[in-house]
Amino acid sequence: MNQGEDINEIFYSIACSEEDVNRRGYDEGYKIGKEVGWKEGHHLGYHKGAESGCLIGYYAGFVDQLMKVEKHLNEQGVFEKVCPTLQKLKRLTEEFPQSNDPSVDILSILDESKLLYKKLYSHMVNFFTANLWETLVPLRLKEEFNDFTDNVVDIFSCAASGDEKYKELSRFLQAVTDMNIAEEESLSVSQAKEILELGNNDFKRPPLGEFMSKKKSHEVEVLVEFVAALTHYTGVTHVVEVGDGKGYSSSLLALQHGIKVLRLESSEGIIHGAEKRKTNIPDFSFTDSPHRQAQTQVSFNTNIGRCVQHMFPEDWPLYSIGITGLHTCGDLSPICFKLFLSNDSSPLPRFLINVGCCFPLSSMMKQRNFKFSRNARMMSLQAPPKMFHLQKLPAESLMYRAVLEQLLDDIFGTGNQIERDVGRIGVKCENFVEYVRKASIILNCHIPMDDDELRNYYKYFEPFEKKLHFYFMLRVVMAPVIEAIILLDRLLFLREKVNYA
Repeated sequence: MNQGEDINEIFYSIACSEEDVNRRGYDEGYKIGKEVGWKEGHHLGYHKGAESGCLIGYYAGFVDQLMKVEKHLNEQGVFEKVCPTLQKLKRLTEEFPQSNDPSVDILSILDESKLLYKKLYSHMVNFFTANLWETLVPLRLKEEFNDFTDNVVDIFSCAASGDEKYKELSRFLQAVTDMNIAEEESLSVSQAKEILELGNNDFKRPPLGEFMSKKKSHEVEVLVEFVAALTHYTGVTHVVEVGDGKGYSSSLLALQHGIKVLRLESSEGIIHGAEKRKTNIPDFSFTDSPHRQAQTQVSFNTNIGRCVQHMFPEDWPLYSIGITGLHTCGDLSPICFKLFLSNDSSPLPRFLINVGCCFPLSSMMKQRNFKFSRNARMMSLQAPPKMFHLQKLPAESLMYRAVLEQLLDDIFGTGNQIERDVGRIGVKCENFVEYVRKASIILNCHIPMDDDELRNYYKYFEPFEKKLHFYFMLRVVMAPVIEAIILLDRLLFLREKVNYA
């Protein structure tokens, strides 16, 4: 990797490229959007008008910023590719009515604008259509790649071990590794096992296979073991499960470890389903289980201590509490943090274990207008060591989907109004022809090519598959960095709140 190249810029371009343009265009786009949306918003519906105007303004700012870097995009050989889409999106934003005109189909303009915008939003699907190899992969890595003959996963494994054969890639991987959280700054696997051994494991294990799926049972079992260990370690007497949902973890905490658990869930339907699900656990009785539930909407003002006191009056005042949440979504993650840090609860919670879908950003990140796109968040879930160990290449469907996107562009043009979400059909397809046929049914569009034409079309792209795999692996190895940013920001959020309190 060129010594003059900034690894941070390279990392950012691959992981969060779409955010860069969005951020630069946001202020101007939002300003335009407010003017458009609010001007006649009360005639269209107060909130809908404002929302529509802001969205169109956002797109206008986005296009304007891309147009400003036209020269750079031309140098990269990209502008010619995206120009038709940009021009069409620009035209739609300009034609969006500035006043309430009943003859104009505003919703159609919005729908078409959304599809055009998605086209300009980087994703593995757009590997060919957006020429991601040429625009985002560092030059030195591309040059070194031309000498690679091994399997892509083998290449990354060897480079990670410092093999001089892959000098530039090794430097790149080392730079990425330097951004990860150091082992001494995090809880290691061995340390976690030591904590888990403190738990009481003398309880009979319920047959989890009859209670939940295999994947879910593994996740819940690991969490429950850790919560139980931490409960015993901290001397907590009652665990409050926030947003308990189907009751997986709370049920096992009560049945398997004898811990007193209070389930807090707002949905009556979900609670009813969880009750019925208990019948799937033979040889276990919930009658005497230290497991109680309350239907309540948990908010920032909820007093956890009073909830426990109300549901376990016989234990008052000799109790201590811990808070857990598995897959807390919406506001529940920041609510869990707030409840843990709040001084209103008596007694104060001794621990918080939160596995959230959503999480609060620290004030520092908010001030910098920092945010992760969905692509970046999905990247953080990758497990490089597992992929190296299994020597597993990406599924063939990844290539199918990228080629399909190019095919749709070639047939229908960029920025067309065909919704291109085909779902996970790859596992059901043995070849590209079958993939296209199934996709055309889902997309409700006609592909005017016979099987031989489709095979020849795919054959043209086959030589580029190794590049697609290499680019995919570049994204995979960045997963721990994104994960580290998320974890450190959560820690920063807690420190800010503690200092504030």
